[in-house]
Amino acid sequence: PNIGISIKDGSTVKGKENAIDFSGAKTALRIDVNGNVYGNIVGNGLEGNKINFAYQGGAQQGLFDGYTISGVEKIDNWGNLSIIAKDRTIFWSGDFNNKKNAILDFKIGNSANLNTPLLLIEGKTVFNTGSKALFSYVGSNINDIVNKDIILIQSNGGMSGTVEVGQGGVNAVSDLSPLLKQIDSWITTTDPVVNGGIQGNQLVVRYGVNYEGGDNFVNIAKQGGISEQRLQAASYIVNYALSEYNKTQSVRSGELLALLTSAGNSNTGDDGANSSVVDSGSNGIARLVEQLTPNAEGSEVRAALRVVDKMRDQANNRSFYLRNQETATPWNFWAQTLYTHGRQGNEADIFGYQTNAYGINIGMDRRFRDEALFGVAFGYQNSHININGYGNTKDVNSYEAMAYTGWFNDRYFINGN
Repeated sequence: PNIGISIKDGSTVKGKENAIDFSGAKTALRIDVNGNVYGNIVGNGLEGNKINFAYQGGAQQGLFDGYTISGVEKIDNWGNLSIIAKDRTIFWSGDFNNKKNAILDFKIGNSANLNTPLLLIEGKTVFNTGSKALFSYVGSNINDIVNKDIILIQSNGGMSGTVEVGQGGVNAVSDLSPLLKQIDSWITTTDPVVNGGIQGNQLVVRYGVNYEGGDNFVNIAKQGGISEQRLQAASYIVNYALSEYNKTQSVRSGELLALLTSAGNSNTGDDGANSSVVDSGSNGIARLVEQLTPNAEGSEVRAALRVVDKMRDQANNRSFYLRNQETATPWNFWAQTLYTHGRQGNEADIFGYQTNAYGINIGMDRRFRDEALFGVAFGYQNSHININGYGNTKDVNSYEAMAYTGWFNDRYFINGN
């Protein structure tokens, strides 16, 4: 249509809710935008309605900062169009056409909802030759987008063409995560990798940054004088934390990684040699590794075996009574309470421990034809274990189930469980 609105030379149109509303117009309308639109665009739904973003006789600049474009049949981008991501999905009716060599630039800030598509297009989307889709992070915590699949556009009518996905002009890696705020931290990051593209009816981008530095952490711990056993534990712990955080960005893995980074710094001073600051860092990492290294080795197994041994004692006693004709009825029910206290001293690089345990065993069995026995037993025990040296503790709840049987005559007997 020849009737329309032209926003020229970088001008701005702004409304409290709607920037442009021609829902009451009697004819189709064309809107050319070489400037900024702050608010919604509401059309009348007539055939022929069209918006040319980033256009003034040719490719120009444009910005859209609103929630909806409705009642418009066609939306084209001719030049460089910036779209401000919102706290909910932006909706455009009609079809979208990204012209040859045109650029879409999504501005992602703190309020952007990254769990849903940033832009939903009701019709079809076409990317012409040389199209680019960029994202520029303008928020305060880059971790909001790191290693996440972000749906820039979902097009219900389908998506076609080719588009190059990349990063806008903001280099946010210098602000990467509170984890890196410690000076000379052992932790490092890879250079960001931006990839993505069309997947079905969606345009997806991923901003990939991985944390590294596990070997640095182990080397610093080694300077702190810890044992080989604890170095192996340090290697496992730090590489597990890095792997989980890179894969999931979960709160739990982030807390573990933050704990590890808080323990110390890099392994050289400004002149490349060890310094007192570094010595403090290596000692701090060594202490943390000693606290995190699993200890009280075998205490859980011993706690469970105590319960099983008591079950076996009771089953053996039952078999003994039957062999000596000291039972009156074929059915038998028994129960016993348990208490144990044990100590293990320190041995080489293994810390000893003290344990106190409380529990109960119950069982039921039956005699068959005065020569066979079958029964079942169940046990529960709580063991509280104090590890020597660091005040670390373990609480172990163990549950056991055991079947037992026996056969006997005047000369021989067999018991099993």
